[in-house]
Amino acid sequence: ALHSDNNVGWLVAKAALHDLGQFASERGIPLVGMIFPIISDMDLPKAIDDVLSKVASAMQESGFTQVVELAPVFKAQARGATLGEFMLSRFDGHPSRGGHELVGRCLATVLPESMGDAACLKTAGKAPQP
Repeated sequence: ALHSDNNVGWLVAKAALHDLGQFASERGIPLVGMIFPIISDMDLPKAIDDVLSKVASAMQESGFTQVVELAPVFKAQARGATLGEFMLSRFDGHPSRGGHELVGRCLATVLPESMGDAACLKTAGKAPQP
């Protein structure tokens, strides 16, 4: 399996997360990780939950300021209705425009608490907006 502890792909992915975390930490940049679900598979049995938890743990261990798993966000918004409105098409489980809008609203609530006084904008040389 891709995320087994000894899988070369997983080891490379973990090393990349570590490098990204170190890069951000050295520059004082808050790092928010967002784990996107495959929306078309969200109604299936949760065999992938362990994988998502493993990815979230690797992000946290790598120094990410915050890790947001988006599956609960999509489920809460659907409130028993179909998740299809958040999918690109019935053949493609990637987020649609509506799905990306939902993620944007979630990100807008997460960023202020992760960024403090807009340190990311200051680092990029842009003045924070009041």
